[in-house]
Amino acid sequence: MPSCSVVIPTYNHEATVVRALQSVLSQEGVDPASLEAIVADDGSSDGTVAKARAIAEVDSRVRVIEHDENTGTLRNRRDGVAATRGTWVMLMDADDELAPGALGTLAAAVEEDPAQIVHFGVEVLAETPAAAQAAAGMAGFLTPEPRRLEGDRILAAQIAGEGGFDWHLHHRLFDGGLIRAAYGAAADERLTVADDIYLSFIVGSLARSYRALSDAPLYRYHLGAGDTFGDVLDVAHLTRLAEADATALRLARAFVAGSTAPVRDDWEARLADLSDRLSEHVMNEWWDNLPGGDRKAGLDAILSTWGVEAGCAAVTQELWRFLRDSAYGLWVSDDRDDPAARERLGSLLALIESLEGEPGFSAEGRPHYGALRAAALGHLTDLGVVPGPEPVGPDPAPEAGPRGLRGLLGRLFG
Repeated sequence: MPSCSVVIPTYNHEATVVRALQSVLSQEGVDPASLEAIVADDGSSDGTVAKARAIAEVDSRVRVIEHDENTGTLRNRRDGVAATRGTWVMLMDADDELAPGALGTLAAAVEEDPAQIVHFGVEVLAETPAAAQAAAGMAGFLTPEPRRLEGDRILAAQIAGEGGFDWHLHHRLFDGGLIRAAYGAAADERLTVADDIYLSFIVGSLARSYRALSDAPLYRYHLGAGDTFGDVLDVAHLTRLAEADATALRLARAFVAGSTAPVRDDWEARLADLSDRLSEHVMNEWWDNLPGGDRKAGLDAILSTWGVEAGCAAVTQELWRFLRDSAYGLWVSDDRDDPAARERLGSLLALIESLEGEPGFSAEGRPHYGALRAAALGHLTDLGVVPGPEPVGPDPAPEAGPRGLRGLLGRLFG
């Protein structure tokens, strides 16, 4: 491998930053002089910078960039990437590490068959009991399907609903010019949580070649090492997630409309895919992790954050997915006539019909909406929850407008 820069963004990572750095500096199979590690600190209040600087004083391959205040992950990573000099660039979270020999394996891979994005697998190391339960699923999500993609197919494949691949920025090796150009095209705006999918959207649109390696768990992901994994989700946290996802979609649309975006004829479809993935993310958190007593306030917060008119279709599409899966689950259960389960299905359908009855509601530009709706209604018809084989429409609807919607939410989740 020619030269390689590893960017390690930090914020209060004094407990793990030394381990992360050592995993980079001790790599075998590459010329040690070809490596540099850049610690980009985002205003830490602990000993993170001191520990990183102590290593930099004895190893000239380490550079430390400090922000006086917390700027958000997007800006912090951007400044770290902008400082890189390597032909290849990798981003690594400060509580993770590279597996021994990872860079040597990647060097051989790019020499044999170079691509602008080299995607490799992850070993998930659970740090907490909650993380242990999620580790296998996370490893499956973060392990890419071995394949090579070219041109416009890269972005289309990445954010597809089926057969896509994850949008995390770690466990990838990037062509240095590509990743520096992608961050150069990104907005100068504070963004956390959703910065991965936003930047991946940009880099995927600019890349001309992508390769995913088989059987290559070269990145060690310490699941649960962060502060929030396994905590009970509350409405305030859900609201922040919704705001971040809405911001990522807004910034992606601005990128597409700007002068740095490449010319392609599928931007509308790609933005629709991105909207689907982002609404999927926040609604999965609402459905899976928010306590039942907070469901009303949580959904109200999502709609308020995304905008009732703009967010209704995004939210409702995911509710159709939940209804489809719940109805199918009841159909294959031992007790299809369970009154409580059937009542829950009816309540969820009533909520969906209320949202579809909102002024200005439109599912236009959401190609998967109709399929999810038809599948859900088919299962409900089989169960006898809705009459007859014809799909029911949104009418009769509850009183239109936010007041009527909030009243229905109160009856369902209050």
